[in-house]
Amino acid sequence: MNFEKIDPGLLLIWRTFQRGESLERHTARWGVYPDGSDGPFVHVSLNVDVDHKLDDLDPRISIASSETGRLRRSASVPLDCIEKLSEHPAINRMFLSVRRRH
Repeated sequence: MNFEKIDPGLLLIWRTFQRGESLERHTARWGVYPDGSDGPFVHVSLNVDVDHKLDDLDPRISIASSETGRLRRSASVPLDCIEKLSEHPAINRMFLSVRRRH
């Protein structure tokens, strides 16, 4: 896991998940399912072209390109994918986005 790429708030949610603790406090604020199957909505800062396909990611990660043309995409990331995503060479940084409602 590359901790330097992960926003502290997202890291707190991931560590809570890894310890098997209740995610309820994160559900209200960030829209995380209590079982972690649907994680928070995050912005993913990239070091590749915005049109670059990230086909090697877990298929449960749904990434949408930024409409502004920046090297940033938004993604719904299951919590068990955070570690692998942080190690992906195309990812610069991951940080929490807006609150989601389920």
